[in-house]
Amino acid sequence: MQKDSSVKQRGTCIYLPTWLGEAEYKRLAGLPFEGVDRVILAFALPQLDGTIRMPDISLPLSDLLTDLAAQGTRIHLAIGGWGDDEAEHNRLLKAWELAGGEPHRFAEQVCDMTDKLQRKLELDIAGIDLDWEYPEPDQAGRFAALALQVKAHIGERLLSAAVPAEGKHLKGYEKVQGQLLPVIDVWNIMTYDRFGLWSPVAGHHAPGTWVLGCANAWVERVGVDQVSIGFPAYGYSFPGVIRPGQGPIGKTVAVMADQLDLSRVDEDRLLMASSLTTDRGWVTFQSPAMIRETRRELAALGITQTFAWSAEGITEEYLEALTS
Repeated sequence: MQKDSSVKQRGTCIYLPTWLGEAEYKRLAGLPFEGVDRVILAFALPQLDGTIRMPDISLPLSDLLTDLAAQGTRIHLAIGGWGDDEAEHNRLLKAWELAGGEPHRFAEQVCDMTDKLQRKLELDIAGIDLDWEYPEPDQAGRFAALALQVKAHIGERLLSAAVPAEGKHLKGYEKVQGQLLPVIDVWNIMTYDRFGLWSPVAGHHAPGTWVLGCANAWVERVGVDQVSIGFPAYGYSFPGVIRPGQGPIGKTVAVMADQLDLSRVDEDRLLMASSLTTDRGWVTFQSPAMIRETRRELAALGITQTFAWSAEGITEEYLEALTS
């Protein structure tokens, strides 16, 4: 199959987890993905023996990918990710350590594993997404070394990176920005999770006004053609909380898009944010209406690339908001 060598991407990308069940993949197969430019399989993971494990591809997932490719959606692969516990938090850092600090070894594994996955699926893997996500400033050089070697090994495939929207971890990227600008084709900006379990109080986790501010800052760093802005297809419930600003936070509960009651949504037009108040607590999320409004504002800035985390629980209404 012919690879698309264009690095000027347009449209919507959706991260597609590989751990979902058979029923969920069959449900997703019935949704209108025609407006989705590419999906990113998440994740290929480094192992304790120093190898990178090919993601498990069930038959329903394989069928979904075949259908998506047939309608013109490009398939990419994410490597790394963020674990649920301290030991697995930064999987690309672990990959660096297991490769003995030799980035070319890691890059060779990425290339070999991607080629094997491509043969297994009988589909073109058109891009690689590096998910170091939150490198500390003293790890930035390692990330740059990995990115440079991966880009050198993957040929015409697109190279993207999932990166934080703001905060201390940006200092790491800023230290190596000059090295990365010619290498990273698309920066997937994680403009969500502003508030959560880690916050002293409850708050909107992806308000449009904050998203736009982060988008502007990233455009200044890397240019408008390389920026892709993220939207969450999920929300957070704060049990015991009835409004933003309350705390402390005891726990949060993720709420997928198909679990949200949009008939009762409270839209904050000033912040461009959505919420619900339920008997189980206050829920923060972005409604399809707020996603459309934020996308219009992004378009005015010249930003035409967006992505969603993730396909899990996504609905037709959310897909239309992300792609129309």
